[in-house]
Amino acid sequence: MMRKLGSRQAGMLWSLKEHRGFWHPGSGWTWTTVSETVSILKSLARRGFVEVEPYGVDMKCYRITRKGRKALRESGYPKGYL
Repeated sequence: MMRKLGSRQAGMLWSLKEHRGFWHPGSGWTWTTVSETVSILKSLARRGFVEVEPYGVDMKCYRITRKGRKALRESGYPKGYL
């Protein structure tokens, strides 16, 4: 059984969905700080909810996957929107 999304993970997936499905360091938004954003995204990548792609010379782009969209729908986050 898959463990539930944490509130920060669900919030990050929602933010990805609302911002064209991806994030990279120059995308113009962060979850508190860049390091916090990357930390949450890495935890989502380990679970298969986002995929990591090269971006530029030394950066990464994180993109929500179908599995991530499904997990977001199932989480019901945010209440009243889905």
